[in-house]
Amino acid sequence: MSVKTVEVDELNALMIAGKVDIVYDVRESNEYQMVRVPQAKNLPLSSFSPEQVEEPKNRAIYLICHSGQRSLTAAVALESAGYTEVYNVVGGTAAWEHAGYETAFG
Repeated sequence: MSVKTVEVDELNALMIAGKVDIVYDVRESNEYQMVRVPQAKNLPLSSFSPEQVEEPKNRAIYLICHSGQRSLTAAVALESAGYTEVYNVVGGTAAWEHAGYETAFG
């Protein structure tokens, strides 16, 4: 099993084009509150299970964390549960911030 990846530049372009349905931020709630990708919903890895994901199994789901490691773990879990369009965001929110893209807080 090989998880698909997406760079922050590509994710940002897809979001601007309105082609991203769901981004899950799998960091803990306190991290999520500090800074996040504007469209991201929080689904902490510490309590993550594929059953929490309500999207159809063929819909594109983007997973992000701080650096890309926790989101990779979540992506593997979703793929194992039969999701076919799962993308791990390379470099996570750290790369997103470094690129200067819009962020949300609170």
